[in-house]
Formats: sequence, structure tokens, C-alpha cells
Amino acid sequence: MDDHRTLKISSWIRGFHVYKDWWTPTCGEILPLQPEPENAEDKNAVAVLKESRVIGHIPYHLANTKNRTGIVTHFISKPTNRGLVEVCGKAVNRGGGLGMEIPCVYIFDGPNKHVDLLEQLIDVDNNPAVRTEAVADTSGKQRTTKRKKPTSDGYSKRQRK
Repeated sequence: MDDHRTLKISSWIRGFHVYKDWWTPTCGEILPLQPEPENAEDKNAVAVLKESRVIGHIPYHLANTKNRTGIVTHFISKPTNRGLVEVCGKAVNRGGGLGMEIPCVYIFDGPNKHVDLLEQLIDVDNNPAVRTEAVADTSGKQRTTKRKKPTSDGYSKRQRK
């Protein structure tokens, strides 16, 4: 019996506006993730790398739980686990001061118990960093990621920020 599983989360690579002179995203491109404990703004930051160079970061709400626990950093630091990101669109600026972002799918692979806990702590169904808008995939067709209706736990997106 295989005790590994893969979790895919549609989201964004943040900070492209900082790295756009160095990197041109390509649909289907798969890049590694790396914890950035020395990051001055967030000790739980997770960088997206290309040729060992930072070209963006995973969104704050994906990298951290509601209690500021660096769950993705913890997950990808384990030797049995892996974190990657697949580019699936062109750079966009959605407004709200987020800068340029790249639509993507984060791919987390590891033992069932690790991936199950990661999914639970990220709270995929209610996480504001999970992409729900339609974006063009590599074939040019529209692809939509759907999220379940939020639970009535009284915790709105505005409160999470």
C-alpha cells in the first residue's frame, strides 16, 4: 500500500514585479520551493527558486497558519516531503497592493499523515490565498479552481489578513 499522496493547491507566486527583469514565466514550468528563515519580513517565508535564485514567494496565508505557524516551511524541511510549484499563466496585477503575481499550482508530496496535516492546517477550503478565478492553462482553455463554501465559524477573509 502506498502511503504517499500529493496535494495540489491553485494559488499565486507573489512578488513577480521584483524579479520580472530576471525571469520570464513559462506555462508548465516546475520550480522548487525553499524555506527562507532569514527573511526580514516573515521568518516563515517560502521562496520560489529558478536556478538557485529567488524569483518569488508563496502567499503569506499559504505559508502560515492562522497562528503564524510556518506550516509549509515545516513540511518541506522534512526529508520525506517535497514542495514544488507549476506555473500556469501570465503575470497579473489583481490590485490591492499585492503587486504582480503569477497564477500557479503548488504541489506538495509526502507521507499521507504529513500531507493530511498540511491540508488541514492550510485550511484549503477557506484560505484566501487559494486561487478560485479562472485562468488560461497551457492549452488556452479556461480552467477554474473551485473552493467549497466557507463554514460558519465566524472567521471572515477580512479578519485573516
